Amino acid sequence: MRRGALAAAIAILDIAGYAVLGAIGLLASGPDEADPVSTLMFGGAVAAFSLMGALLIRRVPANGIGVLLLATGTAQAVGVGFLTYGSLGGAASPPWPGATVMSAFGDLAYTTPFVIALVGIPLLFPDGRLPSPRFRWVVWVTVAGVVSQALVGLGSLIPGPADMDAIGDVFTAFSVGAMVFGLGGAVAAIWVRFRRGDPVQRQQVKWLVAVAAVAGIAFPLALVQGSSQSLLALASWVIGFLAFLSLPVAIALAVLRYRLYEIDRIVSRTIGYAVVTATMAVVFYGGVLLFEAVLTPLTGGNTAAIAASTLVVAASFQPLRRRIRIATDRRFDRSRYDAERTVAAFTAQMRDEVDLESLGAKTLEVVRLTVAPATVGLWIRRAEDT
Repeated sequence: MRRGALAAAIAILDIAGYAVLGAIGLLASGPDEADPVSTLMFGGAVAAFSLMGALLIRRVPANGIGVLLLATGTAQAVGVGFLTYGSLGGAASPPWPGATVMSAFGDLAYTTPFVIALVGIPLLFPDGRLPSPRFRWVVWVTVAGVVSQALVGLGSLIPGPADMDAIGDVFTAFSVGAMVFGLGGAVAAIWVRFRRGDPVQRQQVKWLVAVAAVAGIAFPLALVQGSSQSLLALASWVIGFLAFLSLPVAIALAVLRYRLYEIDRIVSRTIGYAVVTATMAVVFYGGVLLFEAVLTPLTGGNTAAIAASTLVVAASFQPLRRRIRIATDRRFDRSRYDAERTVAAFTAQMRDEVDLESLGAKTLEVVRLTVAPATVGLWIRRAEDT
């Protein structure tokens, strides 16, 4: 109980500290350079990781995942504190004591949360233990990479000969290689969990992989577009960051096993609606181009083409959505798909079945296949019972 209360206090301190630091940073930046959207989004990340970490520490104190989640949120808040102090202190006259050192450590504290979230948590997910002792090498190499990055930051503060730059480049290259190795080990750990785990552990892994896959698609797509101001670039950044915010929530749901088996339906529905949306967009723009080529010579404008394409999309939406839902359920939500097929087949049999005992036996069989209860029984009220 004391450990849970301490974790809750740290989480509240993280959120409150970040709120104060964010407000100071916005006021210091001025109205032209202030970025309230980014400040709010990073504040949401601090809150999500810290609160979910405190929750897991309270509910499952033996699982180290909660400590890593809370450490991620705390490291984000501390990194913002270092960077804020270093930025304001470096611009002050005279400079504040230790402002340069704070800036150097702020860069390290800024990247550490991502190392914990992307390497440390997958290595221990979902039971708080490594998949095997061999994965200790991944931990040690990743830690060595973080230490190398810290040494590079400290070395940049110490004046020295030109050879120090070459040494710093070596440490930087080792740090990058260690991070890449750590990410590869984290992916391998998740793969091992899914391949060797029991059904419950596989469902837990699905929660983590589902959110990570969205972020893994959205962030590279946003980075490829660079500084583009297009709607696709904005949507990619928003979806990627929302996935990052959802990561601690998904981890908490998986570890606590709350609605664990809902992940199959969530995945199938997400993929289904994404495919439907993309298909409808292709049909709409393709229809506009086609109808423009046909109708523009007759109408002298593209209004009729847009109207005709809209009608085609509206008419094909429901049939297409139904077919895609069936296909995604067959692939990603097999139990629901099989249950629906079983019920449909049973309904067809009921139309021709007249024997009461045979109908009762088939009813019990369908209930066992679709609901899988611990016990099942059928009571039939006869005419003499009334």
